[in-house]
Amino acid sequence: MQKGLITAIPYLPAAIALILWSRDASRRGVQPWHVGVPALVGAVSIPLALLMPTPAATIAVITVTACAIFSALPNFWSLPARFLHGVGAAAGIALINTMGNVAGFAAPYITGAVRDGTGSFGAPMVVVGAAMLVSAVLTFAIAGRIQDPDAPANGTARATHAGR
Repeated sequence: MQKGLITAIPYLPAAIALILWSRDASRRGVQPWHVGVPALVGAVSIPLALLMPTPAATIAVITVTACAIFSALPNFWSLPARFLHGVGAAAGIALINTMGNVAGFAAPYITGAVRDGTGSFGAPMVVVGAAMLVSAVLTFAIAGRIQDPDAPANGTARATHAGR
């Protein structure tokens, strides 16, 4: 019971962070940094949790990690449709979902293999942190391809309610 309560600690702040970060993204329009910044925080905090001197400090860092992951995820799903269109959007989103499912299956095996191969508890978390870093870098790399949904298409003026 106590272990269950301790492992539940990160999720309340993560739920609050998810709501606040997503509300900000809705107000400003989801931007790549709404995904990239939390991914960078997660990339740093995952391996950092291993260096904490006390269990309380470890839980605090894991809470930061949970806040970062839960803040990035809902905003991530709005990005592909902003640079993929039509059938390409459907296929791209399906591919992303498939890769996520495959990763969810394979990740425990990969982290276990890394742990067994290195003999270190920290090495798998460095691999996970590196994967999050790659996701942050890729998010910022596609930033130039993402279109503002309110911008005029093909340089033409867009009709507004006042201009009709």
